Amino acid sequence: MTITNLTTYGGVTNYFKTVPVTEAISLEAPASSDEYTFNNWSGCTSATDMTCYIDMNSDMTVTATYTPSIEVLEVKSSGASGVDIGSTTGDGGTTTYIKEHANGYNAVLVAPVTWGSGAFSSWTGCTTTIANTCNVTVSGATSVTANYVPASNEIFTNGFENPL
Repeated sequence: MTITNLTTYGGVTNYFKTVPVTEAISLEAPASSDEYTFNNWSGCTSATDMTCYIDMNSDMTVTATYTPSIEVLEVKSSGASGVDIGSTTGDGGTTTYIKEHANGYNAVLVAPVTWGSGAFSSWTGCTTTIANTCNVTVSGATSVTANYVPASNEIFTNGFENPL
């Protein structure tokens, strides 16, 4: 994490700087980095948003605290309700449901080929799909939908049904 300062007191965490006693400095933390979001400063004389203000009067330690960015993955179904979605990454559930993950998390979802009287037709919102499997990278609020169409039978003029 790079902490910035208009003088020479910025650096990449964890770092140590010698600052003359009685000097007042400010440090600026980035709002986010990779999968983390800035939470707060501690050890500052005062702080506002991402800025830490320090009045040097002795040895001081300041800490910028970051928390994992939690994003929402919503899994829905269309054309069928209450579909039991499987997952090789622990993200299964019964539609419609929500899972929370860090930004950048990769989920693998598997829709059943048939559900009730519906047949699986496609996924929408996935990063990639293979047949009834959805691979999705959570980035911000992410929503995917397993789409189903009615399973149908053809009726021939002789009155016999031919299942598709």
